[in-house]
Amino acid sequence: MKIVSIQIKNLYGYLNKKVTLNKDINLITGINGSGKTSVLNCINWLLSPSIENLVVTEHETISIIVKADDTVYEVRSKQGDEHHTLEVIADGSVNLFPPISTRLEQSPKAFTKDLAKKNEYLSSLDLHVTPD
Repeated sequence: MKIVSIQIKNLYGYLNKKVTLNKDINLITGINGSGKTSVLNCINWLLSPSIENLVVTEHETISIIVKADDTVYEVRSKQGDEHHTLEVIADGSVNLFPPISTRLEQSPKAFTKDLAKKNEYLSSLDLHVTPD
């Protein structure tokens, strides 16, 4: 499996990035605060997947494209003020699994500048996936 690209829209309410990776070696460089760690965090959150981090971190969409064998997959996180959806799409149109939808009791915007509040909320979550 190889990561092809990652696209981030409105992470923390302001960060927008589109990174297309080379086939061999990639270096992420930039000045402090330019989003290097945020790009790596987003890759981790989508591939793990870390629903806990995705639901409390403000963003519009985070999307990663990966290629395995001859199939292209997109793992996409979409967030609004009251909901979050995580989905895996193969070859541009086929949902491999039912999307995971989460109703948000608090808007992620409330956690953007208050790390203590974010950590308190994360520790109170009882996340588990139940089949339909």
